[in-house]
Order: sequence, then structure tokens, then C-alpha cells
Amino acid sequence: MTSFIPGSLVLYREPGSGLPLWPSIYCTFDVAPKAFLRTRPSGYVSLVLKLAGMLSTSQLRWATTTDLHHFDPFAADEETKRSSPGLADAYTVALEALESGLDLGHWKAALESQDDSAIVIDSDDDLDSNEDMRLAMEMSIADLQPQRASIMPRPAVFQAKCSNASQSSFVQAPERSRLFPSLIPDQRQPLSLRRHAQTFSRFLKPTPSPPRRTTSFALSPRLSKRPGSPSPASSDDGPPSPPRRRKLSGSGRSSTRTDSYSFSSQSSNCIPSPTLLSSEDDSLLPLPGQKKRTAAIKPKSFGRVAENEGQHRKSSLVRQDSCASEIHFGDRPNASAAAVPNEDVIEEDLEESSQFVQVFVGPKVEDDPEADPERKQHRFQLMRCHVWGRPYFRNTLSAHSYLTPVGENTWELQHPRLPDILPEDFRIVAEFLSDGDFGHRQPQDEEKVAETFAQSISAWKTADLLSMDDLLDHIVEKMRKAQPWWDMVNVMAFACIVYQSEISLQAHDEMKALLSDYIADVFYVYIGDDHLSGHFTARLQQLPELGRDVFTKMAAQSSRRLPPQEEAALQSG
Repeated sequence: MTSFIPGSLVLYREPGSGLPLWPSIYCTFDVAPKAFLRTRPSGYVSLVLKLAGMLSTSQLRWATTTDLHHFDPFAADEETKRSSPGLADAYTVALEALESGLDLGHWKAALESQDDSAIVIDSDDDLDSNEDMRLAMEMSIADLQPQRASIMPRPAVFQAKCSNASQSSFVQAPERSRLFPSLIPDQRQPLSLRRHAQTFSRFLKPTPSPPRRTTSFALSPRLSKRPGSPSPASSDDGPPSPPRRRKLSGSGRSSTRTDSYSFSSQSSNCIPSPTLLSSEDDSLLPLPGQKKRTAAIKPKSFGRVAENEGQHRKSSLVRQDSCASEIHFGDRPNASAAAVPNEDVIEEDLEESSQFVQVFVGPKVEDDPEADPERKQHRFQLMRCHVWGRPYFRNTLSAHSYLTPVGENTWELQHPRLPDILPEDFRIVAEFLSDGDFGHRQPQDEEKVAETFAQSISAWKTADLLSMDDLLDHIVEKMRKAQPWWDMVNVMAFACIVYQSEISLQAHDEMKALLSDYIADVFYVYIGDDHLSGHFTARLQQLPELGRDVFTKMAAQSSRRLPPQEEAALQSG
């Protein structure tokens, strides 16, 4: 499985577009705005930024692993560049970025400042159709000599504000003559201004920023408390359409909620985004020109729901964007996945929200402040679209879903093996369900790999109990990437867990092969270690399958080391 470093150059082939391999930047999810993150299709695990002369969020793309390739500056010939508009500029930007050694933070800052770096033109005027004005703007941008401009909020910002054709435009030209000035801030500027500096290259043309569109909400019918209609999958072409609004009866005030399961780099298409509602009726239209107020979410660390916040929580505002009705795991589509109910903006208690699924984990305990006071178990709350339609949350014999409606508007995951799982182990599984990964993303030293071993052992035991094949596959890939930093103690501990599994899936076979290969290679090191030899031989006796695999591979290694004559004699005898 090919892996890329965030901020590195890659070649991206956009599916179904017919375009050649395109120079792009491999990004993390915190680079994209939240509106774009909610458009991630199922199975798309990578985010890339297609390079262009003018950077904007419209160049962000979701990609699968097969869509990405290592960057090659000679991948496209001159004929391909001429026949593909923008490809030559993309390679120019890529080579300049490679030469300058730009990191991911630069591309993130460039996207954040795109609104400030765009040319603003009054949409009521006809200046955009004036050829003389357009030519003058292009010539002023191409001019690389420093110019004195009027006082402006930021130095590298182009603004053309005209009320009629006789008014003049104020354009500040870039100060440096580099081919790549649009992406490298001027080091001579103050630090506070340098962060948002984004001038234009000589081969770039100014494009007016799209006018801000005010959306009028149509009258929406009343929605039942129990939604049942499937929601169409989010499109990758743009942000989702504005959601309808409703307000549950019994709540007379608006408030915001701080989500306990927010991550700094979310990969999900179901990120809660609070929206203030003040309508007193389900079908009220917003006032003309009224701006939508938003409130920021303060991220917290992932964990169990603390009960000391009070049993009756504040009213919560959760926006649930549409989730795909068909969930894909790798290359295996889940044909029997249930349709995901569609939800809009709702105002209700978190415990009563249909957007979340409650999960009660572990045995019943007494006098535990973190346990639910009624159920006496540790409670987790997950976004419903993170668990909806996963095949292992369904009875394999009866096809009955373990996601059960409770009360009028809530859901609960009632899996029979949840009482056998420790809350600390399920915390890692909940992180994987929400974020697609857990723990250290790319462990590349002994300390982080040791922590990854401990997290993977906990996740493996829980995935075994719940038959989570996608999590098991993910652990195998995670361990394979960290193999150069393996140590003998953690490998033997992991092998005991894997070889004691009650089920046997493809991930089990792959993990057993990795572990037994390592043990066979260092078998005599185990035997010669005074501290490990006793425990090592005892484990081989307790796990005959592990001993068989290790000795079989040691025999194969010994056969390969034999001279050809002795090997032939042994086979003939």
C-alpha cells in the first residue's frame, strides 16, 4: 500500500474526467474547510489539492489510494501539456514548490487567505465586459516593478472596486520577480501581514471572486420524529445544499453545543456544525438580507461522556449532512446496508438526538462517576452516520440490525458482545469509527511504535469480539508500515492475542504471517535471551499453531541455507 507524506507532491488522476495525471499536494483533512469535509464519499480516504495558477478550495479533491502516484516531473510531455489547459501551469507551480521546499502549512495558509487575495469587482457594473479594463488589469499584474498603492488592509491583495466605468481601479503589483510569487510570502513584510500574503505569478490572470449568494429557504413541511427516507450521497462537486430547519416542540430557546467527539483533523462527512435557530415555527422564512449566524465548536479530546455535566444537558444544535446510503469498505460494497435517514438542522437534547447513537460498554459497575447512573455502564455517543450500515453491526443469521430505536427519537447500539469489552479498548474503536484511524497516524520511532502496539492489541481484541473486518485490515497495514521498529517483547505479546482469536478472517492470516516471520527470523535471539527464553518457550507450548508456523518457516529458512548437494541428498533419501 503506497503512503504519502502530508504536504508532498503527488500525481493525481481524477476518475471519470479523462484528464492526465495532475500535479497535486497530498493534504490532511484540516486543510479543507468544514463544508468540503462533509462531501467526502465513502471509500475515499485521501485529500489532495490540484495545483493551478490560482489556488482555491475548488481545486480540492477526494481521492482513493489507486488515484495517487508518486510525483514525476517528466510524467507529461509537451504535447500533453498543450492539449490539457492548466497542466503546464500546474507543473510550473509544482517544480517551483519542489525547489522552494514548501510544507503543508504553506498550502493551508494559501487556501485560508484565498478570499482576501481575490479580486473584488462590483457585480452591478459592466466592467467585466470592458476589454480595455481587463487588458489594463492583466498588464498591471504582469508588471513586476514595485508600485505605490493606496492604503489597503493587506499588502498582496488585489481589489478593484468601481461604481461606474469612469472610476479607476487600484491594483497593487507584486514586488518580487519570481515565477512563483503567488505561493511564497515576502520575507520583508511584517510577520502579521506575511501570513496572508499571496501575490500573483506572471502567468496568472485575475479572476473575480464569485458573488456571495444569499439563499432563501423555502417553506419546509413538518418532519416526523422518526426519519426513514434515505438521504442521497453528498456530491464531490461542491458544498451541500442549505439544510432545511426545524425546531422540536418543547424547547423555547436556542443554544450551541460543544461536541465531545470533535477532532482536530476530521475525515468524516458528518462533522457537527452548530447553527443558531431562532424561528418560532417550522416553516418561517428568513428575513431578506439576514445573515446566518454561526458559532464555533471548541474541540475536546475523545472520551466517554462525563456525567458531572448534569443529566439534563443544554439544548444542542447539530447539523447532520447526508451520508451515503451505500457504505463501501475498501473494494467491497455493502449491498445490504440500510439506507441512512436524512436529518437537517435540529435543536434538542444530546441524549434525545437522532443524529447520535448511544453505546453502553463494559460490565455493570457500582460507584463509578464516569458510568451512566441508570445503566451502570460506560456510555459512548457516536455520530449515527459513522456506524450506520456497517455489516458487522447486524446479526449474520437473521440480518437484524443491532442499531435499535429507543424511545421516540434516539438510537442505541445493542450488540451482545459490548458488555465483554473494556471501555478503554472501545475508546480506540470509537476513534476508528469516527476518524478512520486511531493513535499515531505514522509511527516512525521505537517509542511511538511501542504505543501503537499497545493500542493495536486493544483494538484487535475489540475488533475480534465485534467481527470488525475493516478495523482488523487497518491494524495489519498499520503494523506492516511500522515493521522496521518492531521489538521482540511487543511482537510476542501481539502474537499471543492474534493466535488466541476465536474467529479466522483474512486479516488474521496476514497478521499471523507477519508475526511468525519475525519470530522465525529472531528465534535464536529469543532462546539466547535470559529474560525472554522461559516465557518464549512456554508460549510456544501453549499455542501449538504459533509453534507450527514458526518451526515451518525456520525449516524453510534452513533448507535455503543448505548447499545444493546436501539438499538433493535429503530429498532423495
